Amino acid sequence: MLRKVNMVLPAMVLGLCLYHFIISPIDWPIEITFSLIALMNFFLGLEEFRDRKKLRGGIYFFTSLVLVTGVIVDVVRETM
Repeated sequence: MLRKVNMVLPAMVLGLCLYHFIISPIDWPIEITFSLIALMNFFLGLEEFRDRKKLRGGIYFFTSLVLVTGVIVDVVRETM
């Protein structure tokens, strides 16, 4: 199931990017895009840890943490 999620999320992000750049600009806040990419990195990290590749899994988790932190900081700045 984890592999299916890891195939759907990148396809969804890529599809949204192609739609945005080729067909019509999407008026979504950047937080949604960063959240999707953070979720994708989180699930990729889980899969790497399951395959016993700790370094790659750690890099994916760290990247996910940085993106989530950026989203939280941006949301807090907008509300203040």
